[in-house]
Amino acid sequence: MITQFAHLNRMSVAITFVAYFMPGARLISGSYRLVGILIVNLTLIAKK
Repeated sequence: MITQFAHLNRMSVAITFVAYFMPGARLISGSYRLVGILIVNLTLIAKK
């Protein structure tokens, strides 16, 4: 019960953290996704 509550508390903290930093995090994750797609494409091209 206590561990479950601690887990929920940690989750709520993580959610508030994400919600607080959402604009910047969204931009960062978007740029990371673009970079990841570029890297995947480059590796596929290099393998051919």
